[in-house]
Amino acid sequence: MRSFGSIRKAMALVFLVCLFAVPACAADPIRIGEIATVTGDFAAYGVAEVESVKIAVAEINAAGGILGRPVEVVMYDCRTRQEDMVNAARRLVEQDKVSVVIGPSGSGLCIAAAPVFNRGKVPHIGTLPTNPLVTVDEKGQVRPYNFRICFLDPYQGKMIAAFAAKDLGKKKAAVLYDVSSDYSQGLREFFMKSFK
Repeated sequence: MRSFGSIRKAMALVFLVCLFAVPACAADPIRIGEIATVTGDFAAYGVAEVESVKIAVAEINAAGGILGRPVEVVMYDCRTRQEDMVNAARRLVEQDKVSVVIGPSGSGLCIAAAPVFNRGKVPHIGTLPTNPLVTVDEKGQVRPYNFRICFLDPYQGKMIAAFAAKDLGKKKAAVLYDVSSDYSQGLREFFMKSFK
């Protein structure tokens, strides 16, 4: 359910982007890119995203499309691998000439492909990437073509810390985290800052 709600929000944002960014040519479909993790570690999220996008696009097309034009989705599986994410982003931007790209859910994947979207000036909307570096680079510069539709790691870490300290009344905490996961490391960092 959460994934479908996120996809609906992403599709609403895509609709707004298309209203302002897509040149009008009544007969041609509006091409939207989708990068999902249909295989790999996040496959459960990716499959749900792909199915949700299919439902959203069917609803949009049944209602007359966007600006009277049908929506067409070009989808690639990035297999939860950064190099595959970057290659899919390049194909969508340079070859497929999509207007906007949706997905995937992983922060590290979205961060890896951010330069591709910014160079190509193609808006990218991550469905669940929570790391602040998805939309802002290491120097604090805004990535003007990268967006998200979920809470950031700093907010989530702060809320987890507040729940543990205030609601549960805990004064000490041990943190177990996955060193290979950007998400896990981000939550750890911001939980520790807030819990102190």
